[in-house]
Amino acid sequence: MNDESDVDIEYHNKLKKLKLPNNYIDEMPKKYIDALYQIFIERQTVVVDDSDEKKMKIVMKILNKILKIANKDQIDDIKKFEISREDIIKKEIQEYFESKYVEVFKLFDKKKHRYYFRKQIDNYILSFLRSSIKEFGHKFDHYQRTYNKEVDGKKIPVVTTFYYVK
Repeated sequence: MNDESDVDIEYHNKLKKLKLPNNYIDEMPKKYIDALYQIFIERQTVVVDDSDEKKMKIVMKILNKILKIANKDQIDDIKKFEISREDIIKKEIQEYFESKYVEVFKLFDKKKHRYYFRKQIDNYILSFLRSSIKEFGHKFDHYQRTYNKEVDGKKIPVVTTFYYVK
């Protein structure tokens, strides 16, 4: 009798880790619970590292690389980041970010940051920065500035978008 209660406790613990209700123990064969639990354990071994410090370092590295490519000063505080849209969507920056996918997504959750949609999202780096910076309690925001550009002796209003962290 003691062995049976130990087995039930083991399955209740598995259901708890799987975040399934305890009544599943009566409704679902134990071999299915074992299979689900095995998948859960396998996925846990490849689950991303949630260290905020490591995540912040990688985001700061990306932001500073963007600034370097745009010939801007490096930053040591995320709130000092500010750059124009034209600078951030340069092909060189996109290529750099693509080369860092493996390193970045060892730390960040691919689903949460829409990694699987990156080919369908124009300028995925903007989407990634918005979602990753949000994790730190900040906001990746933008504002627009209008200025007049002279073309053939005529002044034409031009709108430029700038991104910053607040």
